[in-house]
Amino acid sequence: MATQNVIHLQLLDTDEHYYFGSTKALCEMFGKDVIGITYGTLCTYVTLHGFPIRTKTCIIRKGEFHTKCHSKKDTEQATNN
Repeated sequence: MATQNVIHLQLLDTDEHYYFGSTKALCEMFGKDVIGITYGTLCTYVTLHGFPIRTKTCIIRKGEFHTKCHSKKDTEQATNN
């Protein structure tokens, strides 16, 4: 089985959920006015404290996305990681 990191954004006022491959992608789609934190501050906070991150407008979590390997090449890559 292969895994990939996923960043989960929950907007508190609407209870909408979004999923991203990176914090950079999250910050490019939702700016400070929506999530209440800049990309630089988010990176610093994650380095010092880890996830989850809660602001006045959202919760940002980190998880793993699991997929089944479909080819021999995928299986070899997953077992080598």
